Amino acid sequence: KGFFIPVERLESLIQEENVVGELSRCLPPHPGRNISELAKQICAMPTEETKSYRKIFAILVILEKVDQIENFLEEGVHDGDLPLIKVREKAIPAVLKRRCKSQGQEILCPLSCLSGFSLRDTMGFEDYQWAVLAPVFERPSRKDVRYYELEDQAILPFTEQSQPHEMCHGGFGQVSKVKIHPEHHRFSDLKNNYFAIKHLNSQDEQAFNAEFDMLSKFSGDAHDHLITLLAAYKQRNSFYLIFPWAEANLVQYWAKVKPKPDFKQAVVWVAMQCEGLVDGLRQIHKYESFPKTPGAGVGTQVKEHTKEAVDSSESSAKMKLYGRHGDIKPANVLWFPDLDDEASASDGSGTYGTLKLTDFGLSEFHTFDSRSNLSKSRIAASPSYRPPEYDMEQGRISRSYDIWTLGCLYLEFIAWLLGGWDLVKLFMVMRATTDNTGASERHHVKDHTFFELQEDGRDAKIKDSVTEFIKVKLHGHPLCSEYIHDFLDLIEEQMLVIETGDKASSRRIMCGSLHKRLQEMRQKCDNDPAYALTPAMRRKSSTRA
Repeated sequence: KGFFIPVERLESLIQEENVVGELSRCLPPHPGRNISELAKQICAMPTEETKSYRKIFAILVILEKVDQIENFLEEGVHDGDLPLIKVREKAIPAVLKRRCKSQGQEILCPLSCLSGFSLRDTMGFEDYQWAVLAPVFERPSRKDVRYYELEDQAILPFTEQSQPHEMCHGGFGQVSKVKIHPEHHRFSDLKNNYFAIKHLNSQDEQAFNAEFDMLSKFSGDAHDHLITLLAAYKQRNSFYLIFPWAEANLVQYWAKVKPKPDFKQAVVWVAMQCEGLVDGLRQIHKYESFPKTPGAGVGTQVKEHTKEAVDSSESSAKMKLYGRHGDIKPANVLWFPDLDDEASASDGSGTYGTLKLTDFGLSEFHTFDSRSNLSKSRIAASPSYRPPEYDMEQGRISRSYDIWTLGCLYLEFIAWLLGGWDLVKLFMVMRATTDNTGASERHHVKDHTFFELQEDGRDAKIKDSVTEFIKVKLHGHPLCSEYIHDFLDLIEEQMLVIETGDKASSRRIMCGSLHKRLQEMRQKCDNDPAYALTPAMRRKSSTRA
């Protein structure tokens, strides 16, 4: 129990020469028996016409019941029939049957090949069959993400597995680092065998379908800055998602991998990553699809939008679904070192790597009518980065929710770039206020949001401490270049904007326009190094100042 035989190891062991030797040792002499022909039949490559018995033979070797192999061959019980199903019949504690088709229905058929097995041997076969049935995870194409329904007894091909990893607990699941045996995955584009397994807290299949489909749409090479879902599986009524293993999230990267960045080395990288992250978000925001039809299963929750599939009628337009991430924060941005640089990833001495948006647990698709006025009662939020409309009396949620949270992340990113992890921590301390609502007041919970409410929750403003921090600690930093000044102005004036919901309210910049601005700024950094690197006096004051 608990062990598995890797698929290629099994194939290399159960070769005709070895099988002939084992059969010769275990089968009594018989004039009509051709050992070589038996071995050839056992080791045949499976096709529609030909069946293989390698796994059956391996189980019998483990049980020391090789003398029973002819019974399996005669009855045609082959590898494709595994696993055999254990059932109870009358006073017999365990009987094994195989799945059969009868008039289009799956039924369990009795087996005569096990008639010579004792109860102990029968239970042993049921146990040891799982040693040759460990799943092989694969992803045939970019958007074809495989979903596996595993038997409760199936042995996972993990050779190492950690406890849920530091800072990987969330409201939607726990993440463990595992090493999958190299013969049991086909993710050839990944350099090592370490993966992240996310165990979803919810056993709700509908909630799983939503996350699976959302992630599937943006997996593979869909975007360099969106996490790739490799595969998913269900076992013991729980759902699991398989991702590439990231060395750190952005908080861990700031705090542990590179707590003191070199500004001249890092500034262009920051420009590239910030442009990349908003472009990844833009893919989510602009993605159009159609809702699930009744009876659709996993992987079909959202039908990809194509020109040929679109009905141009007004009702069809109203049924289109539009994406929103919903939980952008540094802990939901993962850092992957460059493939050539994994040896130096642990101490951060190499290049800076790539950042990817992850944890679409809060991601949702909304119809045209609801994409700009979703009730906040249906939204979960990360306390520090939530926008004002989440707390405001008449607040409504739209895709601009993501622009606010991304603006908060960008501010902390610039703080890290200029002053390292110490400046990020100082920013958190400076904007901390006591939450004076409900039970929080009794426990003196600190509120690290970027805004404060006004007019009994009907309006809000950016905290004075945030504005002061931007002005003094960021604009006023001796390393602050013209690029950083421009970036800070963009964040203050077009991202951290209070939206009250009425028609006269200011509006945050749209994702596509934000990407265009950051792309232009990054290109200017490439073409004019002084723009990115040379300290510069601020040329103007922010409209908020």
